[in-house]
Formats: sequence, C-alpha cells, structure tokens
Amino acid sequence: MTSSPSSAEQAFHHLDGDRDGYVTRQDFERMARMIIDAFGIDDSSPKAVVLREGYRRTFELVLAEMATHRGGRVGPDEFTSAMVALSEKESAAELRGVCAAEFAAADQDDDGVITRTEFAHLLSAVGQPSCDVDAAFDALDRDRDGWITRAEYVAAWEDYLVSDNPDSAGARVFAGL
Repeated sequence: MTSSPSSAEQAFHHLDGDRDGYVTRQDFERMARMIIDAFGIDDSSPKAVVLREGYRRTFELVLAEMATHRGGRVGPDEFTSAMVALSEKESAAELRGVCAAEFAAADQDDDGVITRTEFAHLLSAVGQPSCDVDAAFDALDRDRDGWITRAEYVAAWEDYLVSDNPDSAGARVFAGL
C-alpha cells in the first residue's frame, strides 16, 4: 500500500476543517465527531471509541513521521510525505483500521454490510458534496451484490490512497471529499 501524493493532498484538504492550512489533532477529532454525531452513535459505545481512537492514532502516526513538530500542526507537504511513508510501512494496517471503523459506524444495523441509504448518510456525514450516490455506491460494490462489505469499503480507501489512477473506484468516490 503506497499512498499517492495527489490523494494524500486531497485528504489533507478534507481534514483541514478550519481551512487554516494545517491539520491538527482537533481536525482529526472533528472528522470522527462528524461521523459519530451523524449516525447518533453513543459516545461510550465501542463504535465511537474505536473510531475516535483510530483517528487519534492516525494523527499520532503522522506526527511521528515528521522531522519537526510545529506545535502539533501539520502542513500539506508534511502530511503528504507522512501519508506516503506510512502507507509503505506496517502502520498501513492502522490506516486500514480507521477505514474499518468508519465502515462499522455506518453499518447501523451491524449486519456486516452498508446499504445505499447508510452509504449516502456516511457521505453526508463526512461532508461529501452533492454527488451521484448511486454511482458512488456502485463503484464501491465490486461484486455487484447490492451491498458494500467491509472489505470493499477498505479496499476502495486503499485504492484511493495508493493509486494515481483518477478512474479507480476509490478515487471516483473519495477524491471529492
């Protein structure tokens, strides 16, 4: 899993919630909070705990890759370099874990799949601009069974982070975030 610079740059801009040109622990926490709130997940539930911990851990991994720590603020070039480096290490599994935690949050009925409705809700929760939800869903539903499995969701995120192909399923869905 090797992160492509352009997808890491896009992820940076999506995470930079206050648009100050840096991502901070608060930006990562905000992303987890948006998902938790949108799905009405109890803060003390395992889903909320795992999601918050995943985003917190991802921020810590990014900081650990930086040569200097500007008070916990990460610029776009540093973020991109860190994500590229992280995707090539064993820590890539932790990045996949955050994706799996997002999936679990969206899987409201805990049946192991995300429906079109749950997926639309997730896109809205993370600030996805108006998009063709059906086309996005179909891009991720690789086996065309009408559901997005955890494996399909995580694979799409990985595809987005590692591929320079703008037509990859992950890029078509997540690049607009």
